[in-house]
Amino acid sequence: MVGRNAGAVGIDRFVSVSDMSGDAFSLGRTMEHRIAAGAIVVEDDRLLMVHCNEPELPAFWVPPGGGALIKEDIYQTAVREVREETGLDVELVKLAYVEQLFDRKFHHLKLWFHARVVGGELSIGHEEARIEGITDVRFFSREELGERLVVPPFVQDILWDDHAKGFPTVRLFEPREMLLG
Repeated sequence: MVGRNAGAVGIDRFVSVSDMSGDAFSLGRTMEHRIAAGAIVVEDDRLLMVHCNEPELPAFWVPPGGGALIKEDIYQTAVREVREETGLDVELVKLAYVEQLFDRKFHHLKLWFHARVVGGELSIGHEEARIEGITDVRFFSREELGERLVVPPFVQDILWDDHAKGFPTVRLFEPREMLLG
């Protein structure tokens, strides 16, 4: 189980500020920051995903997760978001991915934890799920996801390879523009 004293982890990639270019990455430009956490839950080779139907965006599938509340521990954020969006209770196993995303206003830092289900019932009945535009929740095989609009990009390939290896290292993905949600 992941905790505050979980120890050091290896990171497979590092990107310096000098590697970034483009308007959203201009030095000197002030941006608001948003910290978020999500969970990678795979059971019987099927990945837990939520369907987001937000106004002015195409509908897409994403692993459960979302923004940290004020003074909320990032581990609590991941657990809370999974419960709110899926009805399931999870235990975090280890940090798997770190994503940096940029849009016009925010620099988003999202931590993705490998997690396992320890209780609850699959449901989108929580009020927060409705408010966030979540219209469905289910487990998908790798092949089933290939037919759908899925974010983040690592879900289509890297995640499955890492899962087969037990998420051996934390991956820090290169900063990218946020395309959806």
